[in-house]
Amino acid sequence: MAKVIDVKIKSTDQTKKYNKSTVFEIYLRHTRIDRKLRSTIEKVLKSNHISLTEWLLLDIINQQKGNLSMKQAAKILGVNLPQITSLTSRLVSQQLIVQKTNRHDRRQHLLQTTVKGRALLRLVKPKLNTAVSHLMKPIPDNYLSFYNRVADKLSESSQV
Repeated sequence: MAKVIDVKIKSTDQTKKYNKSTVFEIYLRHTRIDRKLRSTIEKVLKSNHISLTEWLLLDIINQQKGNLSMKQAAKILGVNLPQITSLTSRLVSQQLIVQKTNRHDRRQHLLQTTVKGRALLRLVKPKLNTAVSHLMKPIPDNYLSFYNRVADKLSESSQV
């Protein structure tokens, strides 16, 4: 007989019972989906000479329009400051971003995308959209919508 585990649902304060094998199956499926998506995205990025983490940082910096500190970038990406320092150094050496000293706090460096960085974003985003759309094409919209709702609920419940 399979063991049953209790899972507390944050929004309702109810406890649901799930078969451990069901939880494990969800984990395995999510892992497979993650690998497939990551692989698809990384192929596009690799052909444009940028890693996934570098791409994420470049995109985040661009969205913040030059108002992103190294500390904020580390928090958003969930990495430590030495890792952000290494990532920013690589992006600076590729001339995709620049570091500016904050005029209000000289200890703080703000990150900004360069013309070359913004051009790379404009070039690669459509390629990423096409690659991911091709991967998702056989999946009906209502399935994707349901999957997104499930993923949102899982994210919410993991932030307890």
